[in-house]
Amino acid sequence: MIWRRVMLALADVDGVPSQVVDRVGRIARGLQAQVELFACVYEPDSVQPGASDTPLDVAISARVAELHRSLERVADELRQQGVSVQVGARWDFPFYEAVIRQAVRHEVDLLVLPARATGQVGPQTLRYREARLIEECPCPLLLLKTNEVYSKGCIVAAVDPVHRAADVA
Repeated sequence: MIWRRVMLALADVDGVPSQVVDRVGRIARGLQAQVELFACVYEPDSVQPGASDTPLDVAISARVAELHRSLERVADELRQQGVSVQVGARWDFPFYEAVIRQAVRHEVDLLVLPARATGQVGPQTLRYREARLIEECPCPLLLLKTNEVYSKGCIVAAVDPVHRAADVA
């Protein structure tokens, strides 16, 4: 299998750890793949009818454009590594469904998500969105859950037998 389209989905564009950008750049260069940075926003309270004189579509477009500019700053870091990058921002909800829709729309070969442990139950606990992406992702999914380099960390891989049988048929 040749992976040419890698998507990095970001729930928090302003707080992207540098090691995530570095790892995605290394993966993309190794695969000779193009990276798509994707983030979505959905803030219904900020665009309530009557809350402002600005029409809803204009307010939504402005918020998406602001998110797009933030993504471009992250994309510039990847471009400095010699990676081809596209940026996508949408008004969409919930996050995991928006990511799946974008992955299907752009025929993504690998989805990367910087995952965070909740810390309340234990470091191995997944957030709801991560669990849903594991269940429904239409392509391979890489959750970056550690700050350590992978030679010192742990990688867990799983293949769903149902999906495997569908690929063979």
